[in-house]
Amino acid sequence: MKYKTKITLSSILATAAIRKYLHNTFLNIRLSPIEIARSGPDEVRETVIRLVRQSANYRLTGKCCINMDDTVKDENVDAIFEARNELLEEAGAM
Repeated sequence: MKYKTKITLSSILATAAIRKYLHNTFLNIRLSPIEIARSGPDEVRETVIRLVRQSANYRLTGKCCINMDDTVKDENVDAIFEARNELLEEAGAM
């Protein structure tokens, strides 16, 4: 049985270096629920897109946003999905 490695990244700084050596590793970008609550929808969308692009492989990059509560506006949650859709369109997957 073949196992895939999964790495959760709290900081994107090391992503390029990790991807360089672990090309086929699934990287999970963990979005800060505090930053999502404090940001506007445009900033959330731009952050998700920037982080996924820096990961250098959309198909092997997850977006994790656990622990959000009622302080996160619906518009910010929508922005995460809008970013996902935009990235899928870029990748030709939609």
